[in-house]
Amino acid sequence: MLAGRNVPLRWILLAVFVPVVAGTGLIISSLMAQRMRAFALASSQDKLKSDVAVIRKRWGRIVDPERTLTHLEVIDGLVAAIPNPGVDVRRKVLIEGAQLFDEASHLASVDVLKTNDQFIRFHNARLLKGLALPYGTRIVVERYGPNQREPRFTLFDDKLERMAAWSPKPGQWNDDDPRERASIATARAGEQKPVLSKTDLHPVLGPLLTLGQQTPTGAVIEMSVPLAELQDLLGTLKLSEKSRLLLLDLKGGIWVTDKTSDPGQIGITLERTQDLFLQSLQPLIRNYLKRRDQDNLKDNVQIEESVVSGGDWLLSIAELPGIGLKEEASLLVLAIPAADIYAAPMASVRQAQAITIAIVLTTLPLVWLLTRSVTQPLQALSRQTRAIRRFDFSAEAPARSVIAEVSELDTTLALMRQTIQRFLTSSKALAEEQDIQALLELLVESAVTSSAAEGAVLTWAGMSGQQQGDPELVTFPESFKPDREPVTIPLRSRDGDLKGELSLYFAQPPEPERIAFCEALAGNATVALENASLIQAQKDLFASLITLVAGAIDAKSPYTGAHCSRVPELTQWLAEAACSADQGSFASFQMSENDWEALRLAAWLHDCGKITTPEHVVDKATKLETIYNRIHEVRMRFELLKAQAETEFWRQRCSGAPEEPLRTELQRSLQELDEDFAFVAACNQGGESMDDADFERLQQIAARTWSRSLDDRLGLSIDEQKRADAEPPRPLPCSEPLLADRTIHRIGRPEGRPKTSASDPRFNLPVPELLQNNGELHNLTIRRGTLNDEERAVINLHIVETIRILESLHLPRHLASVPAIAGGHHERMDGAGYPMGLSRDQMTPQARMMAIADVFEALTAADRPYKPAKPLSVVMRIMVGMVNQHHLDPDLFRLFVQQGLHRRYAEQFLQAEQRDAVDDAVLLAAINVPDQPTSIGS
Repeated sequence: MLAGRNVPLRWILLAVFVPVVAGTGLIISSLMAQRMRAFALASSQDKLKSDVAVIRKRWGRIVDPERTLTHLEVIDGLVAAIPNPGVDVRRKVLIEGAQLFDEASHLASVDVLKTNDQFIRFHNARLLKGLALPYGTRIVVERYGPNQREPRFTLFDDKLERMAAWSPKPGQWNDDDPRERASIATARAGEQKPVLSKTDLHPVLGPLLTLGQQTPTGAVIEMSVPLAELQDLLGTLKLSEKSRLLLLDLKGGIWVTDKTSDPGQIGITLERTQDLFLQSLQPLIRNYLKRRDQDNLKDNVQIEESVVSGGDWLLSIAELPGIGLKEEASLLVLAIPAADIYAAPMASVRQAQAITIAIVLTTLPLVWLLTRSVTQPLQALSRQTRAIRRFDFSAEAPARSVIAEVSELDTTLALMRQTIQRFLTSSKALAEEQDIQALLELLVESAVTSSAAEGAVLTWAGMSGQQQGDPELVTFPESFKPDREPVTIPLRSRDGDLKGELSLYFAQPPEPERIAFCEALAGNATVALENASLIQAQKDLFASLITLVAGAIDAKSPYTGAHCSRVPELTQWLAEAACSADQGSFASFQMSENDWEALRLAAWLHDCGKITTPEHVVDKATKLETIYNRIHEVRMRFELLKAQAETEFWRQRCSGAPEEPLRTELQRSLQELDEDFAFVAACNQGGESMDDADFERLQQIAARTWSRSLDDRLGLSIDEQKRADAEPPRPLPCSEPLLADRTIHRIGRPEGRPKTSASDPRFNLPVPELLQNNGELHNLTIRRGTLNDEERAVINLHIVETIRILESLHLPRHLASVPAIAGGHHERMDGAGYPMGLSRDQMTPQARMMAIADVFEALTAADRPYKPAKPLSVVMRIMVGMVNQHHLDPDLFRLFVQQGLHRRYAEQFLQAEQRDAVDDAVLLAAINVPDQPTSIGS
């Protein structure tokens, strides 16, 4: 239950003590409660049986009509014997009535209705306490004559002597004629059998149960019992104030309840009563009647627990003799709240529980103090284990305890802490080290230190299946010479292949736990070695792929040669110079192994975007060059013009024109055409910057025309045909300009291609409207170089593609800076570069290093078709200008010059004629950009 939690022993002891003591008390009190509840229930049942027996006896006198009717018949006979009975007869009647009242003190009255409509009622004066009758009154005789509507009353004392005539006060007596009662009619309809009526009201005592019978003489005799007397009799059974009593017939008709004497409730069934509690008894009564004969319940008095109207009640059903007829029974239902019966037992139980709680509370401090001496050492051990869980292995005072097990646990914990600390320290060192040789040496040293061995020899065959040669041996200490049998621990890869062995040499047999420690350490070391080997293999594979891609880019063009391989080398030289600087801006500059790896990768792939650049753009050596140099097409037009001039000369000669002027004009025209072509050819080379006069002369040359007689739309590709259709065809023969910018020369961008560099808002490269413009005048009028705006945009776009390609690679975190380094070598210090317009502070130091290396290699390259090889001095002067124009980083360029990297590069890669003298002092003095105020950090 407490697994996974650190619970103090003190609480555990208390958790055991409190439940045991409290549980024992609760069990005892529970048993006591059960026994006392059973005792209370048995006591209640015994009392109820006794009371029911008394009530049955008294009830028998109430409901047994035989004796009562015998008295009534005697009275009726005496009254009817003489029309006007004398004193003796009257006295006999009184004696018979008094005897009846003595035997059944609950009877309210005895009535006799003679056939002549004379009515006599004998009242039991003992029940008429509310009338203030004279003292000693025993019987009150109420008499109606045949035609008399008002009664006459006569009082008789205990000796049945006439006392006096009496008249009730107003409001004391009900004035209704008793001869009109419904019970009289019921008795007459009973065919001389006793009939019970439940609808009569006594003039004083209220609701009555009346038993009547018509005699053979035709008279009606009755006896009446007040319901209040029945309630008083049944009330002796109430065992508590909240008990409920109910008297029913076997059909569920209500006779008497403890709460009503209303005749409207008498005789109605449980279903129709308004009392919700009585309604809820209906199912229980039905169940009793079903079991009545089967379980012999007639004479039993049992108490059963039941749920009535949502509460717990004790229910008892007893049978009483039927009212009126012997063959009918009555049901006496007693419902007692369970809480009333069990109140006293439960009070005793609560007292026992209180005593138990008091014992627990009294003994808790003592138990707390006793457990303290046990728990304090354990708490100290618990703190030590929590510290170990936090990898806190600092030593702590031993947990002193008189308990042997606790002391042993403290010693074991201290040893475990030391072992875990050594293991984690060694494992961390192995995991952090990625150099395989260093890993091997660290493993041997850790094994010797941890196992207390004299020395160890590690034999390692390597992880690569291609590795050849003898296994590598590592010994610690280096001077150790094995001279006994070792304990050998195999080093296996994840696949279970044996890759080496660790042999430990001991002076004495080692402890098993030390060998187990070394085995675990060797397992971790093998994993670390395997990981390091795999990582190195991946790095080697990745490096070879990078070299392959860079070589492919260089091989794509016969003119860019080794640019992708020389820039990385020159960049590495400059980075090494920055890391070795001990003063100036680079005094604090250092690069980690990860930084070097990122720099090498970025330098090798800094131009990988050129994969997407067309070769004819990269290698464009002349202005009219596309896939081929179109100067040849222009030269043929000049040849055609010269031929046309000679043709015109001979045509005019044949027409008779003089030869000398014609020949002079011919020679002038041919010389002018030769000069114009030479000028166009010189413009095509792009070696010199063009001025406005050159532009104007080209326009004049272009205005010359030549005659075309062939359809220029034959043999075109589909795309060329679409561009040609933008102009209407001209009828042949027609004149064509010598140099033209035609619609067919303008190649638009495919639909959907963005007009800026675009799709990524980081880049600031504008993209011309056309994808390619091969117009002859458009290209020949390029002011500097051989690339037009469209081609320069294509060239510049290679750096955007470089960034996108590198960002699309799933580079590890330590190589995340590769795209920024590789993509920043065309940025400028003033933010005017491309593709993002970054300033110096926004660029990484490595990107600024690569910018210098890229420019230097490009300027010194001797294999570019669009420029001749430049001497080193010229290159350095150009770069000084670029520094002053905020193109290159001044601090890095100073370092480049001061470390002599330009000479080192020239000696290794430049042609002999390029390696001229360079005055470094003059170069440094020519730099007019001050040192940057902030140092450069990695």
